[in-house]
Amino acid sequence: MRFLSSDSSTASRGTFTSSPGRSVEQPGGSSRRSAKRVAALVTTAALAFGGLFFAQPASAAELAGVFTDIHIVETEQFDRGAVQVAYTMEVPDEATEGDTTILGFPELLDYPSGQTVEVRDPDGLLVATGVATGEKEITFTFTDYVDNNLDVVVTGHYGLLVDDPAANNTEKEFVFTNSGEPFTDRMITKPAVLPPLTSVYIKGYWTDEDDRGKENPEDAVIWRGSLNEGPWDEQTVTMRPVDNTTLFNCDSVEFWEGYAPNGAIYHGGVHESTWQSHGDGAEIGASVVSCTPTELVTHFSQATVDSQVYQVRVLADVVDTDSTAYFEGTIANGETSWLNFVARDLGLGEGNGIIRVPAVELTKYSLEEGIEEGDFDEAPGKTLTREVDETIVFRITNTGNDTLSGITLTDKTVSGDEVTLSCDLDGVVILPGEYFECQGLLEAPSTDGSHQDEATVVATGMRSGDRVQATDSWFGFLEAEPVPSPTPTKPVDNSDEPGDDLAVTGADLDYSLFWLAGIAIGGGLIVTTIAYSRSRARVRQTENL
Repeated sequence: MRFLSSDSSTASRGTFTSSPGRSVEQPGGSSRRSAKRVAALVTTAALAFGGLFFAQPASAAELAGVFTDIHIVETEQFDRGAVQVAYTMEVPDEATEGDTTILGFPELLDYPSGQTVEVRDPDGLLVATGVATGEKEITFTFTDYVDNNLDVVVTGHYGLLVDDPAANNTEKEFVFTNSGEPFTDRMITKPAVLPPLTSVYIKGYWTDEDDRGKENPEDAVIWRGSLNEGPWDEQTVTMRPVDNTTLFNCDSVEFWEGYAPNGAIYHGGVHESTWQSHGDGAEIGASVVSCTPTELVTHFSQATVDSQVYQVRVLADVVDTDSTAYFEGTIANGETSWLNFVARDLGLGEGNGIIRVPAVELTKYSLEEGIEEGDFDEAPGKTLTREVDETIVFRITNTGNDTLSGITLTDKTVSGDEVTLSCDLDGVVILPGEYFECQGLLEAPSTDGSHQDEATVVATGMRSGDRVQATDSWFGFLEAEPVPSPTPTKPVDNSDEPGDDLAVTGADLDYSLFWLAGIAIGGGLIVTTIAYSRSRARVRQTENL
């Protein structure tokens, strides 16, 4: 196969199209694309020229307009009480690994500096990490998940503390920002009067705060289920981990007793030294009804003292040490239930997107017939005309959802005359759904019989890094030139020769034999005549004597 030089003609650049049926000559043309795709290429520092794009190294950028919703779940809360802030992020497709977006939260809310937020997809893959700073901001940094997925949507929530010493049971305004864009919500803040614990309350703790179940998942979490403040008569409590993210160690169940007036347990107001262990609970009328790794049922006979709090504690193994950012447990008591969690990070988030999968298709067709009629990919193919050029078009189509780059195209002749490929793919990228075309020339075909040339395209997904390829053949057939029929031999007419009345049988006679015979007879006659003449002469001489 022969290649033309890349600067031999403008046509060697091929054509680029943004939609079926519309193509633009390269270079010097233009191609209408959606603003989203153009923005994506600008953000990743790709250069556009005449419809062709040339990939350049991308640099991290701060993205604005990523958050589409930020609001406080609670409608009221005490000063220093915790609130949940729910959020939704829609990550633009042009986002790349290392890009950031900044969430600012109001002065009336507090978040410990240096704490982290992990955002993961349902399979546990890390989408982004957030770090809180002392400026009341959380900076989210995206991982390569956004390179490998499209339409990434993140939903989650994180906990903040109300920081309003002047709380007076009135509604306050809370303004969040995302790179300067405001999100306003309102909530009533109340003075810090601790309410009594009136329902069952469960909370989890890491047994090793540094490891958090990553290296040592066994007994990594201790769940503490606290019953409401006494006095009360008889309670049965059922405790279940949500989605089985942790599994109970039934041999570790213990019962404890403490005193927590006015809901002090909510805010860590009960020091560990005030709690007393009662082992299997017999001395306080507590017992295990049933226990499995996924459910613990306990029974308490009564609490007789004001502000008396009973508690059941159980160790649990972490099921997923890598991808699960938090673990939940539920306690049910009649119509009362309480949900809480233990987290590796203070913020929770879940993201999801469509995986970027590169794909490429190659179609070869005759320029004269067009792509519908000229796609001769089976023998015998197109009937070729001797000594008449045939132009073959090579269409490379991006059929995946990842931009293609690093594209190479080769063509080999399997049979018949050679095809000369004219194509310059240096720096070309093809967006999803678009195509690029090159041309090959089958010049003045003269070889009889079947023609086949087979092309292969190889490309790489810009975000996924995966290589893909496709192959296609084009067939033609050249009829052989007709061979002239031989001229019949005319029979020899010997009717005028002597002896023509003799019968001739079998093959034609060889007349050279007759000539030889004639010469031999003639010679004999001459010799006989000469001999006779000489004899007569001798007789005459004798008579004269």
